[in-house]
Amino acid sequence: MKRTLTGLAIIAILAISVPVHANLLTSPDFTSVTISYSDFVVNNALTYDEWLANGQWGVVNDGNGQGGAGDYWAKHGAYAQPIFQGITGQGPGLYSISLDYIFETGAAGATPGNTSVYMVGLNAGQTFTRFDNAPPPDQGTILYSHSLTPPSANDWTSFSDTFTVGSPYAAWVFVVWTEAYAGTTVPVPGLRGIDNASISAVPEPATMFLLGLGLIGLAGIRRTKR
Repeated sequence: MKRTLTGLAIIAILAISVPVHANLLTSPDFTSVTISYSDFVVNNALTYDEWLANGQWGVVNDGNGQGGAGDYWAKHGAYAQPIFQGITGQGPGLYSISLDYIFETGAAGATPGNTSVYMVGLNAGQTFTRFDNAPPPDQGTILYSHSLTPPSANDWTSFSDTFTVGSPYAAWVFVVWTEAYAGTTVPVPGLRGIDNASISAVPEPATMFLLGLGLIGLAGIRRTKR
C-alpha cells in the first residue's frame, strides 16, 4: 500500500511537470466566429486572439468545409488579401504549424495565384495591417514562411511543418496570404479557403522523458497490484 501511494505521488508530480501544449490560436476551426476587418496592433489588447482580414474573407457554413456538412471554414474572395491572427509572443523554442486549405484550380492551363503561410514577430509599437498584401510585411520579422502548393484537384489539402524561434517578440502573427486570382478562366483559380489552423509548442525531449517515466511508474503500480 505504501509503495502504491508513493508511486501515485511520483506520477502526480510528473504529470504536473509535463506542460500541455495547446493550440495558441483562438477559434482555429472558425466555428460560429466573425472575421473582423481591422489591423493587429501590438499595443491594442482588443486586436489579440481574433481572426482579422480586409473584406475578402468571411466565415461560411455551406457544407463544403473540411468536416463536410455543418462545418465552418474561412472562405476567400477574389483579391490579394491576408487573413491573420495576432497572439501573445512565445518564448524561443520549436513550434508546429498546420492548417487545411482548398484551392480552386480552374480550367486547364490556368495559373493559381501564389499563396503562403507565415509567422511574423512584432515588437512593441508595431502593427500588422490588413492592407499588407505581400510578404515580407511592412513591419516586423518573418519567423517562418512556406508556399502552399495547389493540389491537382479542387479538394482539401492538409499542411504541417515545424519551425524554430530564436528570439522573443512582444507578439506573433499567424498569416495566410494569397495573390489575386491569375488568368481569365471561369472559375478563376486560386485559394478558396482555410480551416483547422494550429500553432503549438513542440515538447522538449526532457518533457517527453518525464512523461515516459510517469507511464513506466503507472505500469509498475498495476503490476504490484496484481
